[in-house]
Amino acid sequence: MIKKFILLNLGVMLAFATFQSDEAKADDASKLKLAKEVGKVLRLERVMDQMADGVASQINVRLKARNKDVSPDVIKEVQDRVRKHYAILIPNMAKISEESLGRHYTEDDLKILLAFYKTEAGQKSLSLMPRVMREVMTWATPRSRHMAQQVFVMLKDQLGKK
Repeated sequence: MIKKFILLNLGVMLAFATFQSDEAKADDASKLKLAKEVGKVLRLERVMDQMADGVASQINVRLKARNKDVSPDVIKEVQDRVRKHYAILIPNMAKISEESLGRHYTEDDLKILLAFYKTEAGQKSLSLMPRVMREVMTWATPRSRHMAQQVFVMLKDQLGKK
């Protein structure tokens, strides 16, 4: 019993240590400052709005499937409420995103990104990327599911023979 208790505590401590190291700050203050600037230019809060809108859209599709006479006011209310709930995540998401940018990009990289995203082409990229990704995912998702099913059957057959 004591061994299990010690092992469990060691596991928790190891998980905590790993979690702590994942939250490491950017290398230095100037790099973190640049990462924050990039985060502001990227307007990361839009990501949460886009996620919320996606969830609201799924909810509204289900509502319409159950009741074809759902009013536009109800559709709008669903979107507003979902966005309000997702907005709670924005401060933490921004902080985590900025720290991640600081860890994964060099200071020079951040300067280049910042300069690019301040251009007209950079701003256009930011506004179009969600649409581009939706189009790609709309195409890829059903194909991915089909391929996953094929791989599952193949593996099941092959592993079943061993």
